[in-house]
Amino acid sequence: MLDNKIRNKTAIIGIIGIGHVGLNLAIEIVRKGFDVIGFDLDKEKIDKINSGKSYLSKICSKEIEKFVRKRNLKATKDFSQVSLLDVIIICTPTYYDKKPDISSVLDVIDKISKYIKKDTLVIIESTLFPEAMKNQIIPAFEKNDLNPDKDFYLVYSPERIDYENKDFPISKIPKLVSGCSKKSIGYAKLFYGKITKTIPVPMEVAEVSKLLENTYRFINIAFVNELKIALDKIGIDIYECIKATETKPFGFHAFYPKLGAGGHCVPSNSLFLLQSVKKKKQKIDFIELADKINKKILVHTVNEINRILKENKKNIKNSKLLVLGITYKRDVDDISESQSLKLIDLLIRKGAFVEYNDPYFPSIKHRGVEKQSIQLTKKNLKKFDCVIIAVDHKDYNYDFISKNSKLVYDACGLKYEK
Repeated sequence: MLDNKIRNKTAIIGIIGIGHVGLNLAIEIVRKGFDVIGFDLDKEKIDKINSGKSYLSKICSKEIEKFVRKRNLKATKDFSQVSLLDVIIICTPTYYDKKPDISSVLDVIDKISKYIKKDTLVIIESTLFPEAMKNQIIPAFEKNDLNPDKDFYLVYSPERIDYENKDFPISKIPKLVSGCSKKSIGYAKLFYGKITKTIPVPMEVAEVSKLLENTYRFINIAFVNELKIALDKIGIDIYECIKATETKPFGFHAFYPKLGAGGHCVPSNSLFLLQSVKKKKQKIDFIELADKINKKILVHTVNEINRILKENKKNIKNSKLLVLGITYKRDVDDISESQSLKLIDLLIRKGAFVEYNDPYFPSIKHRGVEKQSIQLTKKNLKKFDCVIIAVDHKDYNYDFISKNSKLVYDACGLKYEK
């Protein structure tokens, strides 16, 4: 019986999609005593895991090597091995491209349906839009002659991983669990209860909750971005204002200006929610406005860089610029929806010569051009007309950068402790 296998930790767990979310989840599940098989179409990821190597900066290769050696963890692209699994967790990324795109999840359902054995627990962790489980996910299984709670147990439990946040590892983040029946939810609570606290909710609530978490951030980032644009015009430092406001011990949560909203989740999840309500002829004006503002901040940043260059007898055209940080946020090895790369594109269009530095990406191919990360030496910094701090990685030494650069444009308020 599935419940006994979960209790005894003899259940074999499959993670489909072993990117940032999937691999972090796989490692945590192995730590809790289960054996895990990771599934992916990326041969490089599979080969690295099976050779005991990590491809994520926050996961130690030694730990992967230990789990692989003890046969607690392996990776494959052979979906016939789904027949070995007792619990299947789908973690493939979903996107927004003019409309919500959950095709990666639907493709997985088609691949695995013929291999799912009876009484298997199938969990969707990929981000969905409201009523996607009811209108698309369940019909996709039914199209493959599988009926939830008859042939298998189906659960939706949106991922909540913040993989660079040491204060909140997976084991300290409560899991929302929803399912097609009380029995499905019961199995989900039993399984996830081995890892963290579980909170049962209706399916549509779980879908919207994930979107709400990230829309909250999206809108607040837009608010401080718009405030920055206004305060820059009148010569007031927004970062100093935020630090002062933070001294109030209640009623305020600090958000800092960014070059927009990046990553898989924050921008796309907000638009998932917006498009879903539009289908019901409803509006969320805040999201539309936030989207406009978060795009506007990049243009403002270019204008500010141009302004300080002109004040120092330089022109953005033919200037040499160094952008520090190309990841979508601080201390992650992920460039999904990187606003820094969009900034680089805008600067190049203005005629600037642009290089970059990022401790997480020693090299990158962008727009078909291979670029190398510039080392932050005194000699190198002095070569540039302006150094732009686009992402506030903790590795950056603000004093060293400031002392050895001709000009610095700080887009992060890095000089203020956060």
